[in-house]
Amino acid sequence: MSSRHSLSCRHFRRSVPIADKRFYAITNANGPELIEEQTLPRYSQKTYYPVRIRQQLIGRYNIIAKLGFGAYSTVWLAREERTNKYASVKVFIQDNAAASPVLNEIKTLQNLKNCPREHSGSSIARLPDDLFQLDGPTGQHHSEITRQNVLTQAANDVQFAAMEREEALDPSVPVMDNGYPVYRSRGQPRNILDLTGVAYLTDFGSAQLASSTHQDWWMPDTYRAPEVLMGVPWGFQVDVWLIGIMALELLEGRNFFDTIDKAHKQYVLPVAIAQYISVLGPPPLWMIQESESPSVPTFFDNEGRWISEAPIPKFSLENWVTALPAGEDEDKFIKFMRRILVWDSMQRGTSSELFLDEWQILSPCYLI
Repeated sequence: MSSRHSLSCRHFRRSVPIADKRFYAITNANGPELIEEQTLPRYSQKTYYPVRIRQQLIGRYNIIAKLGFGAYSTVWLAREERTNKYASVKVFIQDNAAASPVLNEIKTLQNLKNCPREHSGSSIARLPDDLFQLDGPTGQHHSEITRQNVLTQAANDVQFAAMEREEALDPSVPVMDNGYPVYRSRGQPRNILDLTGVAYLTDFGSAQLASSTHQDWWMPDTYRAPEVLMGVPWGFQVDVWLIGIMALELLEGRNFFDTIDKAHKQYVLPVAIAQYISVLGPPPLWMIQESESPSVPTFFDNEGRWISEAPIPKFSLENWVTALPAGEDEDKFIKFMRRILVWDSMQRGTSSELFLDEWQILSPCYLI
């Protein structure tokens, strides 16, 4: 029986590279570390749609080259038959579970597609030009097409034309994994510093509408806000936490929290809470008492003391930050991060407060 895979398509929108703003990150001397697609956690080749180069999708989009991949999708450079313009095609894995990041991203993209184009956020989010489904061997695959680039706006089509020529001169030969083709990605920058242009919000697998208070389990494992971790109500304040963790990781080029049991490829809640305690100190007693999680209260005694077998690591924000020279600027940055890294979201700095923080105003612009 045939299955359907969802797709999204976007055409590339051109723009002039943004001036005087650039993302800085620490990378090794050889550039970003290469990652094999098949080594990703939760990878199962049967859930991926077997896209092939030179294949035509829905009678319109000719696949030219593979741009990249993730835990829930692959992304391809394509050319639209009718307009002869480049587009990116994001093909999601087959996943119809109720809590599926795939279905959540499709729902979010549909909401974004209906958002007024004059909205200020529309210029920095990946808006779908087309959403459709593909028949695959294992189930329905959602797909998305956009005329925008996937991560940044391209100044022109030169880099895409170069990829197309490269593929014609040196065709990609897929590695066959149980009958499924796995292609190498083309056009990846050797260094993140080579990227210019406006950065897009592109990954909506964990996106939530902020119209109400939530209490469900949410956010990527290494970025999870404390209120979500502890099973108490949460709202838009989680975004400030997320930005703080991302700022740290852009600065240092490594994960701030390491909460995954790599041997079993799973998230370990007591290990995560222990790491948070090492940085933030013990959580407020009310978060333990009001937690909707059946597990969280078992890690503490009645006074809020940690009694889990998972040890609290010897780990601190001050020792973790190494990319800044010791001195006044590092002290200001640590103070800035301390306004973000708190248990209680009501004590966390707001975006407007943090925008006016002393480190933001007076210090060199390390991140943006």
